[in-house]
Amino acid sequence: MKLDFISMTKISFIVLLSFLFACKAQTVKSGQWPNHRITFGNNGGFTGAQQRFVLFENGQLFYISGTDTAEQDKVKRKQIKAIFAEIEKVKATNFLVDRVGNMTNFIEYQKDNEVLLWQWPTGGFKSVPDSISVLNQLLSNAVQPK
Repeated sequence: MKLDFISMTKISFIVLLSFLFACKAQTVKSGQWPNHRITFGNNGGFTGAQQRFVLFENGQLFYISGTDTAEQDKVKRKQIKAIFAEIEKVKATNFLVDRVGNMTNFIEYQKDNEVLLWQWPTGGFKSVPDSISVLNQLLSNAVQPK
């Protein structure tokens, strides 16, 4: 059996579509968090309330306050790369910040069995290494409304 040009084109198109759909980034569903993520935000104060964001490598971002969870606009790929690159820089310093105050900011990084937590009093950036300040700024920029 001989395939003509049109048949070959159709087959090529189907293979291309299959490849594109197979490579689509996995979508995270609320509450079904993969092990590779960054959680950041703040907690404390009079009520002890916690407000946090959960960011994934695919750019999905969730906001959690109390028992409410809401998916936010996706973070741009360029920002994601910068954030995860900065995480690697912070990890390389082996510097852990574990200070709490009335209001406490935190960044938690999880990958597989590795969990790293940096926390510091709100307004206490003077005692935080520059790499953590940079990471916190990148995360803050990522959650700003577009």
